[in-house]
Amino acid sequence: MSETSIRYVRMLEQVARWPRRVSCRELREKLAAEGFDVSKRTVERDLDKLSRWFPIVSDGASPQGWSWSREARGFELPAMSPATALAFLLLNEFSRPLLPNNMQSFLDEHLTRAREILEQTEKNQPGMSHWSELVAVVPRSQPLLPPKGDAEAIRTAYDALLEGCLFEAEYRAASRDLEPKTYRINPLGLILRDNVLYLACTLFNYEDIRLLALHRLGKARLLDEPGWSPKDFQLREYVASGAVDVLEGPEIELVADFERDAARHLSESPLSEDQQLEERGEDITRVTATVRNTRQLRWWLHGFGAAVEVIAPTELREEMAANARALLKHYG
Repeated sequence: MSETSIRYVRMLEQVARWPRRVSCRELREKLAAEGFDVSKRTVERDLDKLSRWFPIVSDGASPQGWSWSREARGFELPAMSPATALAFLLLNEFSRPLLPNNMQSFLDEHLTRAREILEQTEKNQPGMSHWSELVAVVPRSQPLLPPKGDAEAIRTAYDALLEGCLFEAEYRAASRDLEPKTYRINPLGLILRDNVLYLACTLFNYEDIRLLALHRLGKARLLDEPGWSPKDFQLREYVASGAVDVLEGPEIELVADFERDAARHLSESPLSEDQQLEERGEDITRVTATVRNTRQLRWWLHGFGAAVEVIAPTELREEMAANARALLKHYG
């Protein structure tokens, strides 16, 4: 291939997918970083020429921006293999209960191509295109529809995180009575919890870590300022510390009597490394484990209803008892 042909390929790979755009100046800078010394005018002529053969379009703005059209498949080198196509379909199938609706658009272009590839390979590998129909995931908790948010604002947050820069956005607090406020946001990472996607970040020039629900963002724009990371911050360590859970206090030693059938799964999926199970009579299993004192723990215990009795700590037992009395009052 000639150098010009290779440059064309690299340009097509660098063109953004609609609704994102890339300017001729940005393309020239990316090409220069790869050793292609061409002028901005050359880039403009190349894009005009390539648009006759590929579904790339100009937005006509000033400065001019280019993107793959909404219906375009994009540029795929190397071609997607049948195994990769199946992986995309499975990702979509099993992530659907977890991912917000606005994230599905990021997969759509690959899903369409994946289905086409599996249909083409049906004759040689007849079972592969039906594999997603032969496996299922059943959530243990009540499935909820993901919240809907401003797709453009969420995309801006993604871009800021990937490009390592700050962005500005309106944010609406959980209380709908409050007016949205505009924040200067330094993104640090994404956390998916209970069907809601959160952005770990700092605000303005403060160093304390905040969690913003992405679906509450609005009117966002990238800032030409580099992001930064607080000292010793690691996203996985932050999550492991329990910061994402709503803590009610320090760790506790939970002692609870479960009906035997209710506790059976804990022998395979223990609450903690130091968990102990003790059979007490024919129908009761006593569970002892060191756990984080969170609201999540309470929701989990409440889910067993009358099949569990908290023995210790005393504060948690009294809290569970008060909840039982309140339920009795409701249901008579």
